[in-house]
Amino acid sequence: MKSELRTPLRATRRTFVAERGGNELVLDRTLEVNFKSLINNAKCVAAYCAKGSECDVMAAVFAAISSETAIALPCAVSKSQPLVFRRWHVGNPLITGPLGFDEPAGNAKEIAPDLILAPLLGFDRALNRLGQGAGHYDRAFASFPNALRIGVAWSCQEVDAIPTDPWDIPLDGVITEQEWISAPDPRIFNERT
Repeated sequence: MKSELRTPLRATRRTFVAERGGNELVLDRTLEVNFKSLINNAKCVAAYCAKGSECDVMAAVFAAISSETAIALPCAVSKSQPLVFRRWHVGNPLITGPLGFDEPAGNAKEIAPDLILAPLLGFDRALNRLGQGAGHYDRAFASFPNALRIGVAWSCQEVDAIPTDPWDIPLDGVITEQEWISAPDPRIFNERT
C-alpha cells in the first residue's frame, strides 16, 4: 500500500541527504551531458524548489539551461486543483504558496511546460512514481499530456514495485545521482549510463 511506503521512504531520504551533507543533485560528466541535452531540447522546463530532503535539481538546471529555454515553477491554486506552472526568472522573488512550497508570485505568467521535472518519494524501474499522496503531479501530468515527465530522485528512493492506481501516470524517466532510467522515447537521448 502506498501510505505504508511513504514514512520509511521519507526516513531513508532524510538519512541519505544527512550523510551526504546536502540535497543538491551533483551529476557525473556523462549524466550532466545527457541532462543538458534533455534541458536544451525543451522550450519550457518546469523545475521545482526542493523542500527538506527532496533532491534539489535547480543548480543542475541553471548549469544546463540555454537562453532560449524558459523556466517554470509549480504553483498551487488549491489542494484539489492541478498545479499550474508560472514563468520564473532567476533572481525573481518567490512566495510560500498554499501547500508550503516556494513558487512565483500570482502575477507571474502561466506557461505550458514541455518538460516537467518532478520530485518524488519513491520510484521503480517501471517508472511508477510515489509522491506525497495528494495527486498534484498526476493531475499536472494529465493537464500537459505531451510534456516529458522526469522524476528527480536519490538512488536510495528506488523500490522493487510502486503500487499503482488507475489515475497514476508513469514517468518517462528518472534521474538520480548515479544513473538515468528511461523508457524508449525519441525525445530522450538513447545512451544510458
